[in-house]
Amino acid sequence: IYPDIFEERKREILVEGEVYLDVAKRKDCPFVVKTREFDIRVLGTCLNVCAYREDEAASVVLVRGSVEVTTENKSKVRLAPNQLVDIKAIKAGSKVDVSEYISWKDNLLLLHQRPVGDVLKKLERYYGCKIRYDAEITTLSLSGKLDLQTDITNVMDNYVFHIIALYNNDKDEIYVSLK
Repeated sequence: IYPDIFEERKREILVEGEVYLDVAKRKDCPFVVKTREFDIRVLGTCLNVCAYREDEAASVVLVRGSVEVTTENKSKVRLAPNQLVDIKAIKAGSKVDVSEYISWKDNLLLLHQRPVGDVLKKLERYYGCKIRYDAEITTLSLSGKLDLQTDITNVMDNYVFHIIALYNNDKDEIYVSLK
């Protein structure tokens, strides 16, 4: 949620879900991202915020610049570029390949040993469809690149080929199981 026009001395947005931001630095007017569990003071930077209400985990990945993340209980951490902070375990950010976290904005999903359940959840959100899957699929991981510019059927055909699984695309729901 954001205003049509920011106030003169206040730039603030509310995020539920995932957002990629490229924020211009203005010393006289900080940019603040608020979520249900944490706030981010953006100091002129580029970052990805993932804060879905239904997820246990929320995260911030810094592409460039600097941010300060403050949780509900006032714990703070400052991130450097290429760092991720998991909000539940607020501490110094771990080093990551930011392209895995921001590729969705370019209609790609770059994966490096990502749990299949996480990948299916991302696809479900991206395409706005329901994807169910067998529990044993969550023990698998996936690496590679998925082109999200095509429809969900093409993506699932490519995906299913990699994890050796079957899927059934019903009217309103996709179901994935091991072969």
